[in-house]
Amino acid sequence: MHADPHAGNLLQVELREEEGGATGAATGGAAGAKGKKRTQLAYLDFGLVSEVPVAVRDGLVCAVVLLVGKEFEKVADLFGELMLLPQSVLDDPVERAAFTKALAGAADRLLSFDGEAEAEAEADEGGKETQRTQRTQRIQ
Repeated sequence: MHADPHAGNLLQVELREEEGGATGAATGGAAGAKGKKRTQLAYLDFGLVSEVPVAVRDGLVCAVVLLVGKEFEKVADLFGELMLLPQSVLDDPVERAAFTKALAGAADRLLSFDGEAEAEAEADEGGKETQRTQRTQRIQ
């Protein structure tokens, strides 16, 4: 994992795939004009690079899936398994409830799910239509 990915530490490199499968840097000359062009990312500075263990990577992927599914209790369990929170916090019902509520609140504020905005807008419009109908009925 590269912990400092900014333009000074990364370089976009264009490569050309030669007919025989060999790859080389694109030179722009006649020889460089042959083959299929593709782009790769080159890392320049390895000062803040670390290896993330497979179990942690799997846990982070699971956390994303669970967050999208809004399964915050299970995300809290993962925080314990990944040792991101002391188990004593998760074992305390009051602390765990507060943590789970904080996860849900953060997800509601920061994540948007496909179709949610449209559904909320439709619900809003439906509520406004109901209010208009009620006002019209009172006037009549």
